Amino acid sequence: PGITAEEQERELCLPVLEWSDFALETLKVSEDGKAYIYRLQNMAPGPRVLELWQRGEEIYQTDLSEKPLKKLHRSVTVPAYGILNLRVER
Repeated sequence: PGITAEEQERELCLPVLEWSDFALETLKVSEDGKAYIYRLQNMAPGPRVLELWQRGEEIYQTDLSEKPLKKLHRSVTVPAYGILNLRVER
């Protein structure tokens, strides 16, 4: 079943509060169609904390396999110039 434009817009909100030092490199639907995949890079010369905002969805750290690896809760520390792949369940 299709989703309305309003539902899609609501679902595509990036689930973070503060990410000014991060660049969003990729946003896509996962290969299994059950989640959104976000690829973020810390552009700062030092580690940064990415604050997560959850509205009931599960957020996991993932890799190129797109499988959920580590459940994330309120925040995650990303090393200088590091890349973080997030899987946000739909």
